[in-house]
Amino acid sequence: MEGMAGESGETGMLLDVEFTYDFDTAEEYIAEVSPLAEEFAAIPGLVWKVWTLNPEEKTAGAVYYFADADSLEAYMESELFGAVKSHPALSGHEISTFQVMAAESLMTRGPVGIVAEEE
Repeated sequence: MEGMAGESGETGMLLDVEFTYDFDTAEEYIAEVSPLAEEFAAIPGLVWKVWTLNPEEKTAGAVYYFADADSLEAYMESELFGAVKSHPALSGHEISTFQVMAAESLMTRGPVGIVAEEE
């Protein structure tokens, strides 16, 4: 992805994904997505993912922290990401990517110094 990596090419990357869900309740949405947590945990280069939910607005999403731009790009080209974008009960996807300002984030206790665990 052009312009995403810093000069060194080794900066962390954030992916912010938000969408509207078409389930009657938040509990139904949670029941649908919870079984996928292990699949997301296995994404190469994913350091962490925070799942988000706003039941009043029927919106959900996630913020992902990737070790580098290549890992983020590979995920965005994956079948798993494609399944999220094409799921019939999810719509209005808003997808943004950001380069992480690591030094400043660490100073304000952002979890950007965390290294993904190797299995």
